[in-house]
Amino acid sequence: MATVMFTDLVGSTALRARVGEDAAEVLRSLHDAILIEAITSHNGRVVKHLGDGMMAAFTSCADAVGGAWDCSRASIAPPAPPGLSGCRSASGSRLVT
Repeated sequence: MATVMFTDLVGSTALRARVGEDAAEVLRSLHDAILIEAITSHNGRVVKHLGDGMMAAFTSCADAVGGAWDCSRASIAPPAPPGLSGCRSASGSRLVT
């Protein structure tokens, strides 16, 4: 049985309106890299990208919880890319077994 995790970049539509498409895309790319690292470090894999979120699968519930925890911790305050100071990433995750 697999455990599936869905993530979402919170407030991405408002962010795009505030900073523009190009700057928001830089932040989304940084956000994705942070989450992918957290997911793969807990034996997970990204199944697919869903706009500003992703779907990941884990072979155990314990790995999924660890991955979700690290995603939440890492996305609270990642470093802002140049020119985007004041922007922050927040990610919501939902686990499904």
